[in-house]
This record gives sequence, C-alpha cells and structure tokens, in this order.
Amino acid sequence: MNQSTRIPCVVLSTKAMVFDTHTHTLFCRHAALYMPRAVVAAANARGLKGVAMCCHCPMPEQYDYKHRMTMEEWPSFVDVVARERELCAQMYPDITTTFNLEPEEQARLRALDVDGCVEAYFSQVGEAASSGLFNVMAHLDFIRFRMISIGHRDFTLTPEDAHFRHVLTCLDAIKAAGVAVEINTSSVAKGFKDHFPSEPIIRAAVERGIPLVLSSDAHRPEHVGRGFLTALKTLEACGASHVSHFIGGQRYETPLGDALAAVSSHASDRAVEQVIEEARPMLWAGVEGGDVLDAVAAVSARAGQR
Repeated sequence: MNQSTRIPCVVLSTKAMVFDTHTHTLFCRHAALYMPRAVVAAANARGLKGVAMCCHCPMPEQYDYKHRMTMEEWPSFVDVVARERELCAQMYPDITTTFNLEPEEQARLRALDVDGCVEAYFSQVGEAASSGLFNVMAHLDFIRFRMISIGHRDFTLTPEDAHFRHVLTCLDAIKAAGVAVEINTSSVAKGFKDHFPSEPIIRAAVERGIPLVLSSDAHRPEHVGRGFLTALKTLEACGASHVSHFIGGQRYETPLGDALAAVSSHASDRAVEQVIEEARPMLWAGVEGGDVLDAVAAVSARAGQR
C-alpha cells in the first residue's frame, strides 16, 4: 500500500503553515553545537509554524562516523530528544517540532561511467521511495555535488543529457509511492545557483503531481528557513499550487499564495541572527568539539538547570 493511500491529505486553506522540514542538530557531529531548542527559536523568529530536525541515521561498522551518531549513542539521543520536545512545547507553543532521521546508503559511484553512476544513484532513490518507510526524499539530485566531488568536473543533469531519463524513472517511482520531494535551499552554500533539485526536475515533479516540501538543511540555527522566499517563487514559476509539510506522518498542504505571503513577512536574516545571539545560553557550555557522548553527558547533567 503506498503512502498516498494510507496518509490522506488535508488542505489547510485558512491559515498559512510553512515548515522547515530538514534541519540538523549537534548529534550529526558536523552541525553547530547548539541545543535543539535553538533551532526552534530560529524557526519562531522566522515566523515558521514548524521545524523538523533530521539527524543522520546511525549506521553499523562506523559508516561515515564523522557525520552521524553511533549506534551506542542512539539511546542518549532518544533521551535528549524527549527532553527537548517537552521544553520546546513550553517555550514555543505555536511551533510544531518533530525529530526525524535521515538515513542514506550511497551507491558506490567511482567504478562506474557517468550513465552508470546516475542510474545507480536514482535507482537507489526510487527503491527507497517505494519501500514505504519514508515521507520525503531529500536533496533529490545531490548527485550533482557528488559527481563533481569525485572528479567529474563537467557533470550536468539537464533534460538534454541522455542520463536525465534516470531522473524521470525515479520521479515515476516517487509518484507511485505517494511520497514527497523536498526543495532544499542549501545548494547555494555548496556553490550551485539553483536548488536541490534543479528547476527542470521540479517542473517534472509538478507535472506528476508529486507533493513538495521546503527545507533549509540547516546545520546552524541562523540558517533555518534560509532562501524560502526564492524557493517558493521558483515553485510558482514551475506551476506548483501548494507546498506541503508533515506532522506525525500526516501530510498537509498550504496554498502557495498563502505560503508566499507568510514568508514575505518573515524576519530578516539580521533579526534572526540577533535571536540566535540572545540564545547563546542554549549552546552546550564547555563543549567545543570532540565526542558527542561528552555533549550528551553534559546536557543530561544540566537537564534540571534549564
């Protein structure tokens, strides 16, 4: 049974609900060492109605250890998440806060030619969408960044490229599975002029009626909600009529015009940075790096001092 069948859609036409569906916490090791509540503070300053924190999933055999918690740290993560959700509900009652996981298992690309790389990557994404385990497929064409990083400096992924057919096959699988695709605004920080995914892929997703969500992929609180106005204008240009978000696995929609009006009135970057500056006590005092377990121990010890 696909998710479009078991997760009905509710259209929220009376109130704009703009969520940042992809941010990170210090449990990812490479994100800023702020308490998760600082991310929610930034979302509140931006005028968002919800924020999802997506830590990289722990993997066996120390896979990509620098960018994720270990299996041994998982119980501590669950404990801290429970504490932070309770506190955020008190501090910011108008913000919906969810904690999720961002699992991944990248195809081994170095031994393949360009077409083989693209096929392997999008085949794996399509299989993940079809598994029934996920609500959203993140940074769908991140392979653009990955291919350049492994030496394919001239790599492109446009409708004129023969390997673009693998993108369309993947989108068909996503549509059949009833899952959403995120518009990830972090691409600019990685040197791209457009979003993940690019405009041609967004258009193809819109043509298929695939739900779209907004995400900043923020690794620092001040990056929450960044670039959302530009992203919404891109969606408008691509023919989208709504933007989605999830609460408890349930998908909701907000008309694009309402979302644009809400985001247009959001606080400036400078105002958000001021909120984060005032939130410095939310930094894990005394933690400058090193093992996440030390940070977990620190926050657990201070749980009664918040």
